[in-house]
Amino acid sequence: SELIKIAMLDIQKHLEDNKCKSKMTSQVHDELLFEIHKNEKDLIPQITQLMEKSHQKYKSFKTPIKVDFGGGQNWGEAH
Repeated sequence: SELIKIAMLDIQKHLEDNKCKSKMTSQVHDELLFEIHKNEKDLIPQITQLMEKSHQKYKSFKTPIKVDFGGGQNWGEAH
């Protein structure tokens, strides 16, 4: 749970710093849900990379993190 919180903070900062219209809308266990603005599709690989690397600031955590992305108009399409 700590890793997802760290990733959420990093992603929110990225969205704010870049004045994005896209929003992180919710968290379900180890998943984050986003509403990506139609002109900001380039955020998807950026968010994925942020999630995979956010834990690296903690030297004691050595296990790599793999992030998968699913997209769609609703939760069912995304899975």
